[in-house]
Amino acid sequence: MNPMKFRPILKVLPEILFALSSLVFWIAEGEVWNPWAIGIFLIFIQQIVWQNALLGRYLAGSISLISLFLLLALGSEFIEFEQVNTPALELLLGGLLIIGSSFIASIYMLRKYGLEPIQIKA
Repeated sequence: MNPMKFRPILKVLPEILFALSSLVFWIAEGEVWNPWAIGIFLIFIQQIVWQNALLGRYLAGSISLISLFLLLALGSEFIEFEQVNTPALELLLGGLLIIGSSFIASIYMLRKYGLEPIQIKA
């Protein structure tokens, strides 16, 4: 396989990850009409198609701050366990996997959209 074929997919991998996670949220919610999930999904699809630098920076910054807050909440929940047992480790490892991957993807998005200057048309 030619690795050059995967370059365009790897370039938008964080946006694909967040679009898929919004779909999982939409399906897990169990409602057919969920405007929050639909809106978030459409925003990330728009970002995949048009690669807007300003929106990309805003999304990446917001997701990274939310991920940091969720990591603190995860640590708080882990501390509430009286002893480190299987449910505590499942909570910690599962949370670190999900929240950590979101944080890493948002940092990748910040690097991708933060390296080019934003041109504002008057």
